[in-house]
Amino acid sequence: MKLLGVIAEYNPFHFGHEYHLNKARELSQADGVVVVMSGFFCQRGLPAMIHPWARAEAALKGGADLVLLLPTAYSLNNADVFALGGVSLLNSLPKMKYLSFGSEDENIADLKALARAIVHDKELNQRAKELQGLGGNYGRNLSLALKRDEKLAPLAQLLDKPNNILAIAYLKALEELNSSLLPLPVLRQGADFLDEQLKPMASATALRQALAKGESIKEFLPEYSFELIEKETAAERLHLSVENFAVQILTLLHRQGVAALKDLPEMNEGLENRFWAKRDAKNISDLIGAVKSKRHPHSKLQRLLFQLLLDIKKEDVTDIDQVAPYAYILAMNGTGQEILAAWRKDTPVMLIDRPLKQMDELSQRSKRFLEIDLLAAQLWSLALANEDARVSIDFSRIRPVRVQ
Repeated sequence: MKLLGVIAEYNPFHFGHEYHLNKARELSQADGVVVVMSGFFCQRGLPAMIHPWARAEAALKGGADLVLLLPTAYSLNNADVFALGGVSLLNSLPKMKYLSFGSEDENIADLKALARAIVHDKELNQRAKELQGLGGNYGRNLSLALKRDEKLAPLAQLLDKPNNILAIAYLKALEELNSSLLPLPVLRQGADFLDEQLKPMASATALRQALAKGESIKEFLPEYSFELIEKETAAERLHLSVENFAVQILTLLHRQGVAALKDLPEMNEGLENRFWAKRDAKNISDLIGAVKSKRHPHSKLQRLLFQLLLDIKKEDVTDIDQVAPYAYILAMNGTGQEILAAWRKDTPVMLIDRPLKQMDELSQRSKRFLEIDLLAAQLWSLALANEDARVSIDFSRIRPVRVQ
């Protein structure tokens, strides 16, 4: 058995995701596709639009065989931690052979060369660090540092494209873990993932924004994905704005103090003082607007606020290169059940499908990760406007979705 791994968010699952899963399966000729997916909170500091079991069900209908949860401490973090967390989980599981991801460039040699340079070239990293001291964000400064090296300069243009950046993060993770997983890039089709225009193969960003405006997105989604969103909309289990969490987050910001803020994973350069100084903002948008600078992009600031909400600390993401804390099972089909049966005979990673019952079997590190995941589910549900909808999501009791 040879398995293909994909790390994703599917927020929501759209035609581009469907294309990627099926193209990757075709190229790899894999016996099964395993997706590691973010749960209730996503990498750019956003609450997931719909809960993970619905998104996992869409993924199964779109080409996956088994969907696992990416622990929240990893999913709600910068691209490097997100990628390393996902790769470390796939790398810890038996029979995994490929890691597939979307990119704007299919030249895997160039993408790997850039990833190796970022991981191993001390002079390159020193130049980027020096430029960082002059202002600007890390990505732009890394590009400038590359352009100052004659051999690496041609690779700088790869960083101009958003999917390439995440692809390089995955390749860096493979390099850092000395993983045997074979990278399999698939040329991205349709809109860039930050493109805000509705068009054929529209981005998840555009789809969320259109839905928030009350616009129809039916023609831009596979029918099964649209039906799941309609079902969740009718049940009032939908998050389309970070402001749904404003009271929770601003209350914590007032209570925690500067010392606690400083312990958040991405808090640096005195940002905690800026957040504390602006704690009287009336909502999250105003708070981020007051704190934002060229050095600190919107997504990072938003992640920090949700890291505060979920009490994620620097120490929680210091040992990502260890064996994964667990594999939490969200959804499976018949092939997925066969994969799990094979894994149960041959894996050091605990397969979680009954979290409360299995909690005591976990190490302290793994238990801490699962506690964060449980808290994420509870607070995501608590922020729903409808009281009945809040109690309909019980992360501790929901069993994996099965699709035949």
